[in-house]
Amino acid sequence: GEGDVATVLDAYKALRECERAWFDQRAGSRLRASTLMAELDAARREVEREHQLRDELARAHAALTIESAERGARAEALYRQAHEDALTGLPNRRDLAERLCAERRRGERFAQPLSIAMVDIDHFKAINDRHGHAAGDQVLVEVARRLQQALRSGDLVARFGGEEFVALLPDATHEQACALGERLRRAVAAAPVPIGRGACAVTVSVGVMTCAGDDTNDVVLARADARLYAAKTAGRNRVIGESGVPVGANAHDRVQA
Repeated sequence: GEGDVATVLDAYKALRECERAWFDQRAGSRLRASTLMAELDAARREVEREHQLRDELARAHAALTIESAERGARAEALYRQAHEDALTGLPNRRDLAERLCAERRRGERFAQPLSIAMVDIDHFKAINDRHGHAAGDQVLVEVARRLQQALRSGDLVARFGGEEFVALLPDATHEQACALGERLRRAVAAAPVPIGRGACAVTVSVGVMTCAGDDTNDVVLARADARLYAAKTAGRNRVIGESGVPVGANAHDRVQA
């Protein structure tokens, strides 16, 4: 009857509704799955991009570190070229001038004496002529080493040019500076300098002066050079200070290390 037909139609409609709901649910699941996959893929790409950026940053940092180190090495090399004597490794004349200015200012500020010892290798030209310039270079290097070892902590010895050296002696009275000059002279003359297969006796002459408040660098060095010339004129292998009299043999024993 009509009731049965209506019941069947209602059942059919309900079935279609269930079927449509199932398809809708399945489509929604697929959409959510697709969206989730897209989100996961985007996250994966983001992670890969982040790793790539980190690698690029690490490479850039490494490159900057290398460049900075190279710049530092170049700057140090340039500084050494400008301030260090290539043969002996001592401070050069330019560095000496800067240190002399600094020590003079410090001496004036703290009312401390500053003395200078100018040292010259005796008969150096004869050493070069007799043994060759390579031997002369060996003598310069060894004399520089002996002068450095003979000085006090805080003193400075620089190569002034050729066979001349200058020692800065902060907080040294003239008497102490003369004693230090004698110590330098003895250190050089203590033993022959090895050259090639032999050895060469080497001595130095030393001129000592103590700075006055109004002295310029040129005046300081000229006064020390005048004492050095006096030591050369007096027979070499000796120390002469402002008195013009060679330092006594016991002066070395009076200086405090």
